[in-house]
Amino acid sequence: MVPILSTQWEVRAIAGEPKAVVRVRNLQAIVQGGTDAWGRPGKAQPALISAEISFMHPFGTVCSSDRLSAETVHYGQLSKAILEAIDDLNNEPPPTGTDNQPGSDASPTMKDVLDMIWARLTGLPVDGNAEEFSGSLETPFLNLLFIRFMSITLTFPKASLLGEGVSLTASTLYGPFAGGYGCLRYALSLRLMNLKVPTLVGVNPNERHNKQFVVADIELDNFICLEDMYTDLEKGVVSTMSHSSFETLEALGAKITEVIYREVKLLSSGDVGRDVELPIRVTLEKPTAVPMADCPVVEMRTTHGGKVVEGAE
Repeated sequence: MVPILSTQWEVRAIAGEPKAVVRVRNLQAIVQGGTDAWGRPGKAQPALISAEISFMHPFGTVCSSDRLSAETVHYGQLSKAILEAIDDLNNEPPPTGTDNQPGSDASPTMKDVLDMIWARLTGLPVDGNAEEFSGSLETPFLNLLFIRFMSITLTFPKASLLGEGVSLTASTLYGPFAGGYGCLRYALSLRLMNLKVPTLVGVNPNERHNKQFVVADIELDNFICLEDMYTDLEKGVVSTMSHSSFETLEALGAKITEVIYREVKLLSSGDVGRDVELPIRVTLEKPTAVPMADCPVVEMRTTHGGKVVEGAE
């Protein structure tokens, strides 16, 4: 069975209300992968990893016996398994560039790091495709027969020049299908977190003469790109906002989605933005616009691109 590429919202909606969940939030590590805020690959940088595992059944035996069983997972061992996956990646020999120096296009991408973590936990990459996976399919940490839903977010807090970081989130729905039990749907989304950019935007006369900070949070769903392009995407968003003369946040948000979609098509060698739809969520905040509120917020979601090729459940 070929798992269906879906949005984060769709995967969670189909998974339904969780019966029992174990989470680890913001596990800290150093990762030799992705690109830094300047677009340089293969540089060591801090990372935060958050994991969420939703189980098929409520915590029954473990509650009555006060002992761990297969219906749950030890959060300490879960954290250890995630960190071991990152250690394995960091200890791999560095790739050699064309000038025989470390750091090249062969350096692990953000998606590679997420796949390594996923493989350590489940034995498979995020999309469940073992045939195209070059990692080690060792005995997984989790027994998927007890898992309904899993989500992992990898965040590079220092990979943005003007924002709070960049994150890549993978989510998977597990369940029975003809011939077995495994991944039914999966989602991947890239997020540029809270870019703070001086912007000329507003309908009031005072707003037409001076720039004010606008905070932009951008999320791209169905993001199956293999390349690390988030620094280039940030440049596009910042340039658009810096040269803005829009009166409304709505118009500015629409322009940002156009720029993001164009940049993804130009930078990606894969199908995202071409044969696969690319939902883009843009959230814009103006912290100084309303004195008696934290900020007014406008959020919009636009889908660009071709038709998603779906498998069969």
